[in-house]
Amino acid sequence: MRTTSILLAILIVFLCSKSSAHKPIVIEGGVSSPEQPYYIEDIDISQVAYHKATHGNLEIWLKFSGKEGQELKIDIGSPKLDSSKPVYYPAVAVLSKKFPPVTVPFNLPVGYGGKIYDTRGQIPKVFYEQFTGTRSWRFEPFELVLPETGDYYIVGYLPEPREGKFWIAVGEREKFTFWDFIKMPEIIVKVRSFHEVFPVGGLLFWVWIIIVLALVGLLVGTVYFFL
Repeated sequence: MRTTSILLAILIVFLCSKSSAHKPIVIEGGVSSPEQPYYIEDIDISQVAYHKATHGNLEIWLKFSGKEGQELKIDIGSPKLDSSKPVYYPAVAVLSKKFPPVTVPFNLPVGYGGKIYDTRGQIPKVFYEQFTGTRSWRFEPFELVLPETGDYYIVGYLPEPREGKFWIAVGEREKFTFWDFIKMPEIIVKVRSFHEVFPVGGLLFWVWIIIVLALVGLLVGTVYFFL
């Protein structure tokens, strides 16, 4: 029983302090727009949105409230699929009322301009995300200092071809909650399915299994102790 408790404590500390997996904002969600974006509460927290661009749902719209002088950090990539499928080169438009007019393949909210980050022409690197056990094509990160306090949009899209898969991550600070732990198996299955690999796998999945088994062992030991 004492061994089980120690193992559980070590695993929880590891998961909370060592994990660098992004917290999902959305994984292949529904249609988004300037009127119905996915809202990011804190752009400093490490978070990621996975998007499958299809006809009628080509862009993903994210919205956040920023402060003047705050730094926005964006990481961008696309899943490394089998060799029969192309490498997708996504683009990101950061929209603000302080930015100049910009040409994009979608309608901008009234009064907004943008800064464009286009990955076409880059040579992406293969990135293995050990916590979910997935591989991606990862492009150079993008950083931007916000010019004013107010509302901003981050719009992810594929310039050409318009349909495909990509992901957008923001922030660097890790924030793990107990609810994240409870939802972990579901998240891992969705992320791995997005990358088109077997749904079960990755370091976090097996850590979750070990923690659950440790909890069961702890519970059984406690019940046995009181019998």
